[in-house]
Formats: sequence, C-alpha cells, structure tokens
Amino acid sequence: DRMGSGTGPFEFVEFIPGDHITLKRNENYWGTKASLDGIEVKIIGDAQAATANLEAGAADLVAVSLQDFVRLQEDTRYKTLKMVGGAGIVNVWLNMKREPFDNKLVRQAINHAIDRERFVRTILMEQSTPLWQPQADYHWAHFTELENKYPFDLEKAKALLTEAGHGDGFEAAINAIADNAVNIGLAEILQSDLAKIGVTTTIDAKDSPRWAEASDRGEFDMNMHSYGRNNADPT
Repeated sequence: DRMGSGTGPFEFVEFIPGDHITLKRNENYWGTKASLDGIEVKIIGDAQAATANLEAGAADLVAVSLQDFVRLQEDTRYKTLKMVGGAGIVNVWLNMKREPFDNKLVRQAINHAIDRERFVRTILMEQSTPLWQPQADYHWAHFTELENKYPFDLEKAKALLTEAGHGDGFEAAINAIADNAVNIGLAEILQSDLAKIGVTTTIDAKDSPRWAEASDRGEFDMNMHSYGRNNADPT
C-alpha cells in the first residue's frame, strides 16, 4: 500500500523508493499528539554512509555498526542508546542428521570448545554477555541454573571426543555469512580452538542468500546463526 494506512501518531505523506519516506504528525491521533511536526526517513543502503550522515549533521538518528557505536560513545556530541533487553543472540547450529553431530557427547564437546568470553571481549567489543541458553537473564524463560553450563574447557572437550570415539578428531565445514563480521568472527574463534583438540574445520563463507538457503535446507555441518528480538515474549 503506497498510500499508507493506520491510526498511529504520524500520517504517511510520501514514499520515494530508494530515497526517503516522509511522515507528518497525525492531528487526529487518539492518544497524546506527537511532539514532532514530521519525520523524514532517509533510505541509505550503507551503514558507513548512514554514520557519515549523522556526523555531517544530515541525520539526527541512525542505527550504527558495533564499531561506530563504541567510537561514538566517546564523543560528547552524540548520545548512544542500546536496545532495551538486547538486540539479538548469536549461536551455533550443529546438524544432528550428520555424523558425528548425531552423538550427544560430540555436541557437548563443541559446547565446551566455544570461547564465549573471548567472543564477547573481542568481536562484540564487550557490548554483550556470554550465554549458555536461548534467553538472557532479563527474560522470563531464562534459567539461572543453566548459567555457565558449558564453561570453555578444551581438555574437557577433548575427553568427551575420546569418549565418543573421536579421539583423533574429525573434519567439518562451518556455514557462515561472508560479509557478517560477527558471524565470521565467532566461526574463526571456534575454528582456532577446535584445531587444538584435533577437529579440522573449514569456513564455508557465502553471501547472505546462499547462506540462508543452505541454513534452511540443513545443508551444513555447523552453522553460524543469529536472531533478533530475543527480548520479546515468545507468545
């Protein structure tokens, strides 16, 4: 619907594809009237260009990359805000339909080989927290007893592999998104640590559409994945 619809605090004015969306205050809004006369949403396809617009004074509010978020925190001209309750979860999928990931001991070994603390400290620039379950501590579905369930422990991981009959290790491919620094960063950390316990991995980096296709079809051994809106109630 290019005309726009709804009963919100702003009315649709126009949409110029690839350029901007213009909204104006809805004077007939049922609730408290908006304090702004209007909003112009500029369509900028590149995150660096969006940040450049902010710093040039051409934009008032932008979503920035993690690196720019940390950098702009030190500049008193800007106020940096994090999404309440977190923005997303980064996780690793193991394909249980493929050997040796059909073995619970192997999956446990991989869990012990994920250096969550290092990942948060380096790739996520200390802007997140390590997790051992799908929901963080602000969510009602978080289980405190599962915290640090699988501490980083390569010796424990190696022992579990030996118990599973894979003491000499094995080979596996990691499905990852080529242009996603967080996605690739975790894959590289995991690859490095798995090599220490005899597991040789290759990072199969694809563009987003090809990665998604392989992810949806289960065409992977290991899969770097992330999902957002994890602060929402699943119902």
